[in-house]
Amino acid sequence: MLNWLHHLINPHCPHCIEERVCKACEILQYEVERLRADNQKLLDRVLNVPSVPPERDEAPEPKAIRPRATTWAIRKQMLEAEDREKLKLLSKAPVAQSTDDLEKELLNAEISRESEGK
Repeated sequence: MLNWLHHLINPHCPHCIEERVCKACEILQYEVERLRADNQKLLDRVLNVPSVPPERDEAPEPKAIRPRATTWAIRKQMLEAEDREKLKLLSKAPVAQSTDDLEKELLNAEISRESEGK
């Protein structure tokens, strides 16, 4: 009750002003000011984009790393795999027709075009 009376009589006493501001409030005020300064720096950085172009525009092409020396066993396996693949492709390839068969097919196509055109 005496504090209340003292505050009523002397509202601007330095001792009373110090009591009003607690340590937690000081810490919070310091943190708020620090965050405001950080935000201002970030805004300045974002709004003032530097006009310096980047050092390089494109990433370099990745190169395949091949072993320097391959053993004969590995080389043999690679060659055999390639041969198997070629054999598969050749077996799937259409069989070549004779020249006479191709000429007959061409003649039939011409005849069918002429009959459709009339």
